[in-house]
Amino acid sequence: MHLKKQYIVCFFIFFLIVIGIYLRFLAIQHSLVDTPIRADARDYYSYAMNMHEWGVYSKEYQAVKSPEPDALRSPGFPWFAYLFYASNQAVFVKNILIAQTIFQIISFTFLSLILYRFYGAIVALISCWFLWTFPHFVNINIYFLSESLFTSLLAGLIGMGSLSHFSEHRKMLYSVCFALLLGLAILVRPILQYFPLFLFVILFIYHRKVTCPAIVFLMIALLPMLLWGGRNLLTIGQWSDPTLMINGLYHGSFPWFMYHDLPESFGFPYHFDPQANEVYQGVGRTLEIIYERFVADPANYTRWYLAGKQFYLWQWSIIAGQGDIFIYPTLTSPYYDEQTSLLTYAVNKFIHLFWLVVAFLGLGIMIKKIIKRENVHLGLIIISAIFLYAILIHIIVAPFPRYGIPFKIPAMIIFAITMSEIIKWIKRKFV
Repeated sequence: MHLKKQYIVCFFIFFLIVIGIYLRFLAIQHSLVDTPIRADARDYYSYAMNMHEWGVYSKEYQAVKSPEPDALRSPGFPWFAYLFYASNQAVFVKNILIAQTIFQIISFTFLSLILYRFYGAIVALISCWFLWTFPHFVNINIYFLSESLFTSLLAGLIGMGSLSHFSEHRKMLYSVCFALLLGLAILVRPILQYFPLFLFVILFIYHRKVTCPAIVFLMIALLPMLLWGGRNLLTIGQWSDPTLMINGLYHGSFPWFMYHDLPESFGFPYHFDPQANEVYQGVGRTLEIIYERFVADPANYTRWYLAGKQFYLWQWSIIAGQGDIFIYPTLTSPYYDEQTSLLTYAVNKFIHLFWLVVAFLGLGIMIKKIIKRENVHLGLIIISAIFLYAILIHIIVAPFPRYGIPFKIPAMIIFAITMSEIIKWIKRKFV
């Protein structure tokens, strides 16, 4: 009977993976993005093109001579794109979309197997539903942006973190792989750059001491970022370009994403701000402007920073883009008319708010267990730490919903674990 149950669970997991691959195939083949190389995508495209044509890491678009090197964007996604470069722009974009989709399929399959092996059938089935059918995960692959690669790396490092705890052999190897994946994820999206230290502190709180594995993890995870910083010192004379940090602080400082509550400024409040250019005088000036505005309207800013930002970060619809599950304007998509895509879309949208609320409650329980040093294994500590870190870091920076998409992976797993515990409690109580 137990073996039969295993077969049934494996069948459903396999079925969800097949559905997920099918949805991604539809998205890649039948989505048409209007001008895919625009805004952030144009920077990434330029970096890859300039590395191929000139051997220089520069965002200068369509350079006719060797451009000046810079460090505005982290190198993770441009390096990934460079591997699939083609002189024809349409072919190049298609190569990237296919490559990042395949990488997502591999990392999600790995995480699905890890969840089933170490967390049980209920957690695996619930998590696999989200991993393979959540439309934001499917649709993120159709854009020439770093979010798809970052989402895949996040899935991989969560799986590797769990494997490093549960595996009876090669624990150190898996721990090193986890740290390296984290280091690479930082190079793709620098929002994670403080996470190694954050996790180190959480492990210290849990163990009440600094452990040798934690020190090794911290050193390895920070190594790629240190190498990148060293490159910047040698080529541009400074550790990093502060522009993105300034943008993150500044764009996240407008309550409810509006300038002085003007509806027409929603999503792009900085276009209406007469002080917009002042912030680029430096991080210090940016913080001064934010502080002055906070003092002028403390109640509104307090609500925004402590609650409003989370509302936007985790919401369904993307802002500062087309909206719903689309970033750049998308002319055709399976999510407009294909039945399987529309069905999974509708189910996910219907339960979205419910599972997020439960995930936040589950995170609170996990934090309580970690503080009290109850029996919480490393995999759960890592998953909880990533979720909590995403909440805390976006209190400081801009909480655009697009940035929250990758972090919904740990949130979904926390939800699945919480639901599993609830189901077990009901069985013990009433069965």
